[in-house]
Amino acid sequence: MLDRTGSIASIACAIHCALMPFLLAVLPTALGATLGSGWIEWGLFGCSTAMGLTSMHCGRRIHRKNAGIAVCSTGLAILALGRIGEDRHWGWFCVPTLVVGGLLMAAAHFVNMYHCRKCPAC
Repeated sequence: MLDRTGSIASIACAIHCALMPFLLAVLPTALGATLGSGWIEWGLFGCSTAMGLTSMHCGRRIHRKNAGIAVCSTGLAILALGRIGEDRHWGWFCVPTLVVGGLLMAAAHFVNMYHCRKCPAC
């Protein structure tokens, strides 16, 4: 259940990161400014981090496989780099970085779900 929720949240985060530059260009309203605000971005990052680490820890404890943790850690590092880059206005590379990080987080949840399907204890 946590993997499904986490993968949906990670994919939503990746979509959010991919679409926000276009939405902010097309919809310069208070709604666009609110959705693109730093506290929402950091909130999504925090949610992804909490769900990802909790899910990967539980999966690692049951399955004894490190693949999910490796993909999750890589995704989190890339997401953090992209978020910091956005806050510091590093330029064009932030959006692709955030999208890749979000997709890696989703992939980590899919890896964990794969191991759950193969595991008789799950």
